[in-house]
Amino acid sequence: MLGPVTGGRIVRGRNDISQQITSSADLGAHYYTIAYTPSSSGEEAAQYRKIRVVCLRPDLTATTRTGYYSGETLEEKASATAAYDLTTAAEAAIPLNAIRVTVEPDTSPNAQPNTYIVHAGAANLTWKLKDDGSATASVYIMAVSLNAKNTMLGHMLHGMKANAMPGANLNDPAKMADFAFSVQPLPKTLKLRFIVRDKFTGRMGSVDLPLKRH
Repeated sequence: MLGPVTGGRIVRGRNDISQQITSSADLGAHYYTIAYTPSSSGEEAAQYRKIRVVCLRPDLTATTRTGYYSGETLEEKASATAAYDLTTAAEAAIPLNAIRVTVEPDTSPNAQPNTYIVHAGAANLTWKLKDDGSATASVYIMAVSLNAKNTMLGHMLHGMKANAMPGANLNDPAKMADFAFSVQPLPKTLKLRFIVRDKFTGRMGSVDLPLKRH
């Protein structure tokens, strides 16, 4: 049952691993990969998409799974999955750089206390164009309170959107999307870690902001 569903090979009653490895390597040298883009991106159509490939040449064989769930639509809905990914990333010692991220305290005259401006590289985000030429990008942002031992004391997660004006060059590496994020650091917090995760691709970027203690 799992073979056809996943597009994998089925091997029965064979105990010659070397032969199977050799056969797989030989097949790999003769494979071509094809891809397609669904013509419908609607919510209902995206729940599950069936796949059927027909080869017009009789000497060709297509191997694929029977279908797939649209990860893009599920990604938007699965805040629990995003929270898990972000929490795991928050505990990692290695910075994430798939999205360029910087952060600074909001010093504008009307800024609320403990508000920070998180800047994310526009070229690293997924932008959805609107009819008027403007665009939006959807992300999850997590703020993590860390103590002197880099132990996570707590975190706050928000789904947020950025808007771009019509005609904006979103591929410009210098262009940033700005998000205002309010978070009250927990006691014994010496550092805030901000993690940005693109809702559609799952790309993540992080930055640490040391706090001044009085």
